[in-house]
Amino acid sequence: MFSSDQGGEFKNKKLDDFFRKNGIRALPTNAYTPEENCLVEKLNGKLMSKVRAIREAAYLPTCLWGEVLHYVVHVDNMSVTKALGNITPYQKPWGRILDLKNLKVCGCVVYYHIPKQKQKDKLQMRSKSAVFLGMAESVIGFRLLDLETGNVVDRRSVHFREDVAVGGDYEEILLAKRYFGKQTVVPRDVPLVLLPVKQVTAANIEFQYQSVDISDEME
Repeated sequence: MFSSDQGGEFKNKKLDDFFRKNGIRALPTNAYTPEENCLVEKLNGKLMSKVRAIREAAYLPTCLWGEVLHYVVHVDNMSVTKALGNITPYQKPWGRILDLKNLKVCGCVVYYHIPKQKQKDKLQMRSKSAVFLGMAESVIGFRLLDLETGNVVDRRSVHFREDVAVGGDYEEILLAKRYFGKQTVVPRDVPLVLLPVKQVTAANIEFQYQSVDISDEME
């Protein structure tokens, strides 16, 4: 049985065919009655509480809440739960656990490598600053907010500063100009603030997905 509200995203032929093929009965709730779908609503409430905490701690603008939610769900799927017999939600269908080495602090500052093919000359900087948003979906790597262009990019070779975030309203101004057409002036300097984390050490700052050596690439 699949219980949901009457949202339009649950009313489509593709989903109906999937239910029919797998013998699943769809049971929509009555309109404006979240109490009839209490388990889902409770989970949504827990997830959004984590989203608010991360966004506040890392000074992330409200418009990035969807990116933070994606990160929170990813972390939850890596976390052991009693409901599944003390295994992770990811482990249940796939039979293996995700590598925790790839888990980083959401909202922290990173520096990602610019490939040689994209470098205009030998004097250009070899990396760009960004903010870590989560794991990439379509490729192996990390999802980042470029602090110069405001673009959300997927990159593999990344240096992490898990103890530092972007402070003030820099990101909000950058995104307002990039995506909402606001005629704003982005500050030249990026304000950095310390994140409330204690377990991060200097040895944990440099990193690439799956711990691949990038020393040759960064020269």
